[in-house]
Amino acid sequence: MTDGPARPRATEGALTFEDFTRLHPVSSTCSHPRRRPQAIESWRKIFANVEGVFLGCRAAIPALRRAGGGVIINPSSIGDRLATPDATAYGASKPAVRQLTTSVAQHCAQERLNVRCNSVHPGPIRTPLLDRSIAESVQQRGVTVDQVIAELKAAVPLGHSILPEDVAAAMARLASDDARHITDSALLVDGGIVHCSTY
Repeated sequence: MTDGPARPRATEGALTFEDFTRLHPVSSTCSHPRRRPQAIESWRKIFANVEGVFLGCRAAIPALRRAGGGVIINPSSIGDRLATPDATAYGASKPAVRQLTTSVAQHCAQERLNVRCNSVHPGPIRTPLLDRSIAESVQQRGVTVDQVIAELKAAVPLGHSILPEDVAAAMARLASDDARHITDSALLVDGGIVHCSTY
């Protein structure tokens, strides 16, 4: 993700954008484990969260222009809204994704490209990455997996885990014609963690 020239090739692959009549939507995803960086190299590596999104947008906009329009959806997280003292680089990278999304949305609107750009901000998602964190917590704290999962669920006001398909459904809605007037939106998919924290 940090190799500029490689990103368009990764996006286009063996089939180029020109092989399709329409590229719609585009999602630039990049993720790194949440770790407190010990060196500037760690900080830069985690900031691939931003660089991958930038390179994806840079590759997609010309193709969407040629296609007559489309949608860009940039994955972020609630880390752009909350303090992340144990994941400082990760947390700092997420507001940068949001700002980039705003700038891309504005650029596309000014150029009349018919390209919408939004970001999606999920809470902790039950993925293999989170499962590894759960396993680490079990080892460090001497508790059971069920206890850690119960704690994670309790931190979500709606009371259940956020699944990958929950985020996918939100992105699908943003990509659909039902959202044709939605651009520069930051959609929270967090079960109320950010705004319902006092429930």
